[in-house]
Amino acid sequence: MNASSEIRLPAESEINLLLKKANLKYQLIILLMTDAGLRVTEVVRLQIKDFNFQARTVLVNSLKKRGAEKTRSIPLTNRTFEALCNYWPKLVDKSQEAFLFPASAQSKQPHLSRKIVYRRINQYSAGTIHPHMLRHFFASRIVNSGNDIRTAQALLGHASQSTTEIYLHIPKPQIKAAIQSIEPKPGLFASFLQAWRSNRQIDSIPLER
Repeated sequence: MNASSEIRLPAESEINLLLKKANLKYQLIILLMTDAGLRVTEVVRLQIKDFNFQARTVLVNSLKKRGAEKTRSIPLTNRTFEALCNYWPKLVDKSQEAFLFPASAQSKQPHLSRKIVYRRINQYSAGTIHPHMLRHFFASRIVNSGNDIRTAQALLGHASQSTTEIYLHIPKPQIKAAIQSIEPKPGLFASFLQAWRSNRQIDSIPLER
C-alpha cells in the first residue's frame, strides 16, 4: 500500500481553522510545515541565524543522510513571514545562536520538544491533524499548483524522488485526466470508421449458408 494513502490529506479549510485556533508561536510552527515543508524536527531546531530577513528565506539543516548533513534554502510565503514578525517580540533571546522556539526552563533540552508540538496540534485540531499531515499538505499543494516534482523534492529535502512521490495525494479526476491525455488522437478516417462501426446493425447482416 502506498504510504500516502495511509495519511489523510487535510483540507485547506481545516488548515485555516487550525491557524485560527493557534497562538502566535504555533501559527508560525504550523506555517513552517504547510508553507515551507519543514519536518517537525527541523522546525524545533531552527535558530535565529537560519533566517535571512532581507531575502525572506530560512536555511534548513536537513536530517542527516548517511552521515552527511545537507542544507536547503526555503523562501518564506508572505503569511509565514508575517507570522514570524508577529512572533518576534515574544522572543527574549534574539542572539544568532538562540533557538527560535526555546524550551521551558524545566526542560533538559535547549529547544521545544517535537512531542509537545504533536500534542499541541492534536489539541488544536481535536485529534484530527498531526504535524506530518501538514508536510503532506505542502507537498501536494506544490505539485498540484503545476510545479515539477523535482522542485517538490528539493523543497522537502528528499534524497530520492520516489520518497517525494509518497507525499503526493493526486486526486482521482486528475489521474483519469492524465490517462486521457495520452490517448492516441484518431484521424479523420479513423473517426468516421469508429462512428460507422458503432452505428451499424450487426444482427441485420444476413449470414451466408
